Amino acid sequence: FVAHARVDELDPALFACFGRAWLSGAGLDGTLWDIKPPGIFWINALGLGFGGGSRIGVALLCALALSGSVCAIGILGWRGHGRWVGALGAVLAAVYLPHFDFHVGGNRPVTFVVLCEALALVGYLRAWREPRRRVMFLWLCGAACGSSLLFKQNALALPLALTLHLVWRRRAWADGGGSLVSAISALVGSGWAVLGLGVCGMAPVSYT
Repeated sequence: FVAHARVDELDPALFACFGRAWLSGAGLDGTLWDIKPPGIFWINALGLGFGGGSRIGVALLCALALSGSVCAIGILGWRGHGRWVGALGAVLAAVYLPHFDFHVGGNRPVTFVVLCEALALVGYLRAWREPRRRVMFLWLCGAACGSSLLFKQNALALPLALTLHLVWRRRAWADGGGSLVSAISALVGSGWAVLGLGVCGMAPVSYT
């Protein structure tokens, strides 16, 4: 996170400003307006609330998200190719994700998109590896995908890719005792459920 401790960037300061204004009673799309989904503003409001108005709370949440991403990427490598690949993946993630070109770890939406999508992939992989609990893992995968859409619109790419992969590998999925319809329903349904909760959460603090 130290790589992002800068004072010459507009976006992180703007997100913190939105979070502070939100805590003071301002509403999105009324007093405040931005083209981004509300997730990053919620994170800033939460961090500022925990930090007593200080941005240290926001920094801690971003650092936790980065740490979670590194762990999830390590788990993906471990589950897919063994412990050494997982360890290497975690090390490479820790080195490259905080690079300023990627903005992961800083007070930016992509910090939380990477976390949500890495967790979604962990759930998707587990769904293929554990047939008895595959629907549960697909629900978790879809929920993580839906959460990523609360931070950036282009996060839609991952659930679309996973749905296409399920269709492409439908015979292998059926051989494991699963229904393609139920799989896609779990993946897409849980994502929409999270987005619906996000809309409900936005309603009381919007258009004021």
